[in-house]
Amino acid sequence: MLIEDATTSNLDRSGAATEMLTVAQAAHFLRLHPATLYRLVKEGALPCIRLGRLIRIPMSAILGLVRPSAM
Repeated sequence: MLIEDATTSNLDRSGAATEMLTVAQAAHFLRLHPATLYRLVKEGALPCIRLGRLIRIPMSAILGLVRPSAM
């Protein structure tokens, strides 16, 4: 089976669908080097889901990086 869109959909705690991205997809979206995202994941600054060696990053976490925080 060929999957055209590599993003996956999971349910968050509220039951709403959450788009998940690979590190490569998130890096492309943010225009950052993948190593930067791996560092943010390792430091705990970027929430992710680990499935063995796989890392999936919720779109909400990515948007949280680019949105200014409320003051």
